[in-house]
Amino acid sequence: MFWKKKAGDGQINIQNPMLVAVREESKERTLGVHLDPAQLGTPGEAGIMLADIARRMAHVFSETGSVSQDAALDKIATIFAAELATPTEGKAHQMG
Repeated sequence: MFWKKKAGDGQINIQNPMLVAVREESKERTLGVHLDPAQLGTPGEAGIMLADIARRMAHVFSETGSVSQDAALDKIATIFAAELATPTEGKAHQMG
C-alpha cells in the first residue's frame, strides 16, 4: 500500500509509490502507468501483486452491490487473460 499525506491544498502526496495508475481518456490509451523498477522485485512478486489488486477490485465492486465478489473476480480474470493474449491498446473494444 501507499503511505499518504494530506497536503494543505487538499492534494494527496504519495511517498515512494511502486505503482501509479491513472485512467486516461484518449484514442491512444485508456491507462497511464508508472512503475518504479527499483521496487518491483521479481516476476513472481509482480504476479502476486496483480492477483491482490484483482481481489481488492472485486471486493470494491461487490460493495457497490452491482455484482458479487466472485462474479467480479471471474470477469476480471477472464478479461485479464484475453488482454494478455490480444492487447487492445489503441483499439476500440468492449469490456462490459
